[in-house]
Amino acid sequence: MTDEEKSFDFIDLSNLEEIYSDTYNEDNYAAKISLAKTKRGDEGIKIRTKRTNIPKEHGPGIWIPKSIDLRKWFLWFKENFYKIVNSIWRKGIDLKVELEKREEEIEQLKKELELTRKELEKKQQERDRLELELKLAREVIDKVDDYKRSLDSFIEMVETSVKEDRNIEHEIKSFLKENKWILGLDCEVRASEKSIDPSYRIDMHIETDIGQHKIFEFKSPNKKIFRRNLTSITEEVSRGLHQLIMYLRHADVYSYWRSSSLYGVQAPLGVLLIGYNLTEPEKTMLEEWNRHLRPHIRIITYDSVISSAKRTLSHITQIKKQIE
Repeated sequence: MTDEEKSFDFIDLSNLEEIYSDTYNEDNYAAKISLAKTKRGDEGIKIRTKRTNIPKEHGPGIWIPKSIDLRKWFLWFKENFYKIVNSIWRKGIDLKVELEKREEEIEQLKKELELTRKELEKKQQERDRLELELKLAREVIDKVDDYKRSLDSFIEMVETSVKEDRNIEHEIKSFLKENKWILGLDCEVRASEKSIDPSYRIDMHIETDIGQHKIFEFKSPNKKIFRRNLTSITEEVSRGLHQLIMYLRHADVYSYWRSSSLYGVQAPLGVLLIGYNLTEPEKTMLEEWNRHLRPHIRIITYDSVISSAKRTLSHITQIKKQIE
């Protein structure tokens, strides 16, 4: 052993107290890294290796004291480590490729995190909606039988319109004005119907108990949403959207940044009700259109209104049974 080699042998690694350790194993090779402490109480990192096919403890290894400038030491170690790796395996480790790979993994994790956040937000909104619906349902438990009859009549109207291809837009408008709960309990319980300007026609404008404004435009259930090739909306939908947008624009409520509008209405939801029993391609296309129309406007079908009304009836019935 040379004098230079002896100068590096400055601590007895066999007599260190290990605080924490972990081991790496591969075939006949093992490595062990430990957080350790000397007899004097100095902490540091101890790294040792051994051949697992030979029954002996790890060799002396190396000691990295806590007092060292770890950043400088690690830069020195990395530079020389790659030099030695290249000389042994004749193959460099492409740090740029590794870095790009890690950045791609980070970006993917960010996307997954954002999707999770949106999903949680969606579930929270659904929970809030359900809690509000249950709260309102308690106030109308004595009307459950009337609601059942009105919903049965509404379903019959819709199915007859589609079966006979008959336009019943006016009948639908009159019926829903008398049975607003079908559009949601928040449209009936402690809600009020509004009219900002008679010169701008809209089928229904409701202000809910919590101050949300819902503006409805009704089209007959037998009317189609998309043309046959699904590349464009029908004239009926185009007119309905135009009516909603003009009404919203006139009310000066189409912008979120105003604290209040000319008519005291802010950030409403415009709803176009049209269509029934869509095909799967039509449902997919409708979802895409609604993604672009949000958050101000939505196109909903009679199927979704009926399904929602049935759930509302179920909630009211359950509450009534609990009370009885």
